[in-house]
Amino acid sequence: MRSLLLERHLKIVVLICLVSLTAGCGEQDASVTVTLEISGISDQADREQVQEKLKGMTDGNSHSMRSNYSGNQMSITLSPVTDVDAFAQKIDFGNVTDVSDRTVKVDFVP
Repeated sequence: MRSLLLERHLKIVVLICLVSLTAGCGEQDASVTVTLEISGISDQADREQVQEKLKGMTDGNSHSMRSNYSGNQMSITLSPVTDVDAFAQKIDFGNVTDVSDRTVKVDFVP
């Protein structure tokens, strides 16, 4: 009986831990999220290189990134980025063509 209670208790503890770890998972705070719209980037190796570079351009030690692409267009949402203008000035993988609100448009240059 005692081992059965211990087993149930352990399952509940594990479940609580899993719920707390996944709470808010995948959500990005819009106030510190920037969207990059990159044109002229069709090579997979180039896309991966840009993503690696962006990881080091966020504020703090951790980041959240989502990306998708079609043809030579790539869209990335990245956080946390508090100062969009300062972030855009750090971009060295292309020419920044527009910064509007929290969206940065870039023409990729290999």
